Amino acid sequence: MAIEDAVLLGRAFAAAEDVPRALARYEAARVGRARLVVEQSSLQVPRFHSSDPDSFHHDVPVDESLGLFSYDPGAVPV
Repeated sequence: MAIEDAVLLGRAFAAAEDVPRALARYEAARVGRARLVVEQSSLQVPRFHSSDPDSFHHDVPVDESLGLFSYDPGAVPV
């Protein structure tokens, strides 16, 4: 997510007239994505912090459920 942050922060600064507006653009562009990743990651806690080895099996790779490879920070409006 740090690379996503960097791309959007750079785009926000390029599109804004001053620092406060750039940061507001950045925040508006990131809040939804950050919330999604945190919520979805929290749902994985029982799977990855379980003493039951069978709980580690899953049909859909974790990265796909979070959209880590399909998310394009260059296409998000800032």
